[in-house]
Parts: sequence; C-alpha cells; structure tokens
Amino acid sequence: MKKTLILLRHGSKNIDDRLVDSGLNHHGRIQSKTVVSFYLERFSQKHPDLVSSERLRCQETLVPMSERLGVDVQIDPHLTEQKTNESHQDFVQRMLRFKKGFEDSENPVTVACTHGDWIPLFTDLTIKKMIHPGYVGWIELVYEDEKYELQHFEVSVFQ
Repeated sequence: MKKTLILLRHGSKNIDDRLVDSGLNHHGRIQSKTVVSFYLERFSQKHPDLVSSERLRCQETLVPMSERLGVDVQIDPHLTEQKTNESHQDFVQRMLRFKKGFEDSENPVTVACTHGDWIPLFTDLTIKKMIHPGYVGWIELVYEDEKYELQHFEVSVFQ
C-alpha cells in the first residue's frame, strides 16, 4: 500500500523560560492555523493519523488540524527531540522504531509533528538526504514497495 508520511516541524515556540515546555508563542499559534489549509489543499484524506512529540509546542501545532478534521492527536515519545543524556545511537534507534510503526500502520496518511533535530536525521535515514525545515516546515515522504521518496518540501507553510 502506498502511504504518505508528513513530517511537520512545530511552530515558533515560547522562549521566555527555556527550561519549561511552555508551548507556542503568539506567532506559533498563527502558524499552526496555516497547517490545516495547506493539508486540505494537498489531500482529500480527511482522517489522517496525527502524531506528536510529547512537547507541548508540537501538540499545539496540531490542535487546529485536530479540531478541523475531528481527529485526536496521539502522543508518540519516539518523536521527541534528542534528550541531553541520550546517545546518538539511542536517538537513531528511537527513530527506527517510529519508522517501523508508521510502515505497519493501516492509515495511508500520517502527519507527525516533531523537532528540528529529529527531522534531518530521519530524512537522512529514509531518503539519504538531510532536510532542515523552518518552523512549520512540511516534508512529504511517500512510502511504497519498502522504499521512501521525497514527494514535497516546504521550508515553511506559513506565508
């Protein structure tokens, strides 16, 4: 089955206190609203899997899409940025577990909101190219016949 994985980097984050997972700032909340219309312009599939890192900024980025499509956001710890005490090898293994879960899923479209350190490594693992998106950056990977292909890339869907 042909499947699409949309990797979405979270919107602009609140940096008042870097030690607290404080979510999106005002600009990030505006950015997150553009994600819905961008998705609907590109896809007719109205019930994608929506998965998010544990971080509040990723969850908040998917809220407008969740509300508009009536799909709950599922938290997936595999999507969380690299932890301070996590080795590179453990970080990559976590990504590979996410990749396997996506490949085994039934839904033809998955939107995964994650982080700026996660996405380039994952794209390197799947398409042998490190892609560095900006805030609300959008990467569409098509998975078919056990291989990944880059379908579409936007540095940011926010204009």
